Amino acid sequence: MLLEFGIILAISHNNKKVNDIKWFQNALNSHGTVNAFIANTAYSLSNRLIESKRDKSIISLKIARDIIGFQRIAFNVCDDIHSIISNQFGCTKCQVTVLQLFSGQNYEFTQMIAYKTYQSRIPSSYKEKYILHSQNNNKPYHVKIFESNSSDIKTLVNKAEVKANFVIDSRSKKRQEEICQYVGVPTIDSEGRMVFLLQVDVSEDYILGKDTNALTELGYNVFLPYAQLLYATYEQERVLETFYRILHNDIAVDIIAQESEKSEGEPDGE
Repeated sequence: MLLEFGIILAISHNNKKVNDIKWFQNALNSHGTVNAFIANTAYSLSNRLIESKRDKSIISLKIARDIIGFQRIAFNVCDDIHSIISNQFGCTKCQVTVLQLFSGQNYEFTQMIAYKTYQSRIPSSYKEKYILHSQNNNKPYHVKIFESNSSDIKTLVNKAEVKANFVIDSRSKKRQEEICQYVGVPTIDSEGRMVFLLQVDVSEDYILGKDTNALTELGYNVFLPYAQLLYATYEQERVLETFYRILHNDIAVDIIAQESEKSEGEPDGE
């Protein structure tokens, strides 16, 4: 119901008819597709892990992440949101990204881990480290959002607001100067830390809404459900990492026990 309500709001703010069944159905189906993908891949991974435990030849954590890891699902979410905006809002110049929090030695940083862009171009800042709480006063907007550690939806409704808040990256100067609207959806974990940020920006005036309230409602009612789905995957990956440590220990113990039994059963050679 939350997503359905959000879709109706998005339609009304964009001056589209609420009875546009095709738009309504496509947006609703897109979220269901991501959910189904996660369920199917989780089931597949579960079967492979059971087989690995039985055969004592566990697949690597990297392979498991490639199947259903946070980054893999983040790319799916970016594709999905980009498709909705491109096909249903009629805006092709759109970029959707996910930035994640990481910890280094005595510092924290963010990195873009997933994206979907106009003409599928790789963003110049993809995988670049952005140090948090540095002495730099000219910080990118997303760094300021992470440092604020607030779960509030962030919106920039027009070019003037974008220009006032963005620090232009010379590598993508032309694209960033064309940005007309921005929505940022932060996610806070159970420990009270912002762990990732879902961002959407477009290069057409007022395509996502006519004012701040419209963009905020779009963020809460349409983009937030995707962020919540992503957070479930984020926590699932943390559980998976713990499971792998336990599984590796169990297998090591089993092998040691078997070797011990084997040596005990062998003659002394006298």
